[in-house]
Amino acid sequence: MRSTRSILFLFIVFQFYPVLLMAQSAVETREAPKESVKVSGVLFLQWLKEIERPGDGENRNSFDIQRAYLNAAYQIDEIWSMRLTLDVANDNGTDQRYQAYLKYAYIQAAPDPGFGKLAVQFGMIGTSVISLIDKYSDYRWLNENFINASNIILHNQKSANMGQLTGRTPIATGWSGQSIDTSADLGVGVNLAVAKILNFDVQVTNGEGYKKTNDITQNDDGKAYLALLSITPLEGLCIAGYMRHLVTNDSEAGNNYNRYYGLSLFYAFRDIRAGASFVMAQVSTMTPPATDPAIAKYRLFDAFVMANLKSLTGVPVLFAGRYVLGFTRYDEGYAGANGAEARARVWAMGVGYQFNNFVRAMLYLEDQHSYSDDIAVADWDHAARNVWLKAEASF
Repeated sequence: MRSTRSILFLFIVFQFYPVLLMAQSAVETREAPKESVKVSGVLFLQWLKEIERPGDGENRNSFDIQRAYLNAAYQIDEIWSMRLTLDVANDNGTDQRYQAYLKYAYIQAAPDPGFGKLAVQFGMIGTSVISLIDKYSDYRWLNENFINASNIILHNQKSANMGQLTGRTPIATGWSGQSIDTSADLGVGVNLAVAKILNFDVQVTNGEGYKKTNDITQNDDGKAYLALLSITPLEGLCIAGYMRHLVTNDSEAGNNYNRYYGLSLFYAFRDIRAGASFVMAQVSTMTPPATDPAIAKYRLFDAFVMANLKSLTGVPVLFAGRYVLGFTRYDEGYAGANGAEARARVWAMGVGYQFNNFVRAMLYLEDQHSYSDDIAVADWDHAARNVWLKAEASF
């Protein structure tokens, strides 16, 4: 009898052993992540020498960490993922220490709609217009694009804050710049890509950017609404149109806003990239007891070339060039400044070397100038001219 029971027990074990293995495997598969957290980093270093600047200030000569990014990304499952990015920089304010900002922090859902690729992001997300330009230009390691850095070339008559415009722009007494967008913001974004030809982005964000989180003293409960449509009819060619409307202090029934429209064209061939963007912007503000808003209009043109000549010469020599124009006009509501105009231009060029896939460097010259017959602080006595040694390292 004991022998019979033993044989029966062994029979049951052998029958159910494969099932037990499958169950254990399913548990292990469910509990174990599909892949580990991906960690990466990017470092922008520079040496800056100011050759000349407007006014009588001393020329700057310094080594700087322009930016340091630390990224962590995790694929939760086939649909869900998340990303965190720390941005370390010194913004040349009263606190001269390097500070860490939360640049990106979002969750993403990417379900399959069956006719393309859909991605929905929620949290601190990248502004799609600036992300698109930086992606095609590969210029960010040298300097920002001039939608993001519009305060360099667009004048702001209302702002009383003069200061030093970023770490690369000289002080011009009384100058203050107009910003029309920021590179990241808190909100939600939806991207739909169809057949690698059509991309459509819609975003709704707070509008203050990643350094001002829900600053109600600036923007009340107004929001920024952005739409971008990009088309890639041929490989390497991209045409993009976009608009952004930021409501500021919406209790004033729509009289306070920051709005821009733009068109960009990019082309890439054998590691040679070229492109241009044209943007028209308008800023309207009304401060009680005024009955009419003050309206300023802006135009911006930003063209670039970025080339790695290895595919043509066999040597990874880098070349970069940029030409930017900015126009400011105060249409109405500025009292004695009504009709005042200012214009600015920036040109730059550089030569560098790509040491490997992770390290590159460039000697870079930039010349800035501002002109105005109506606004004294926007009429510089001579150009601001800077020389940099730029370097990028990544992992």
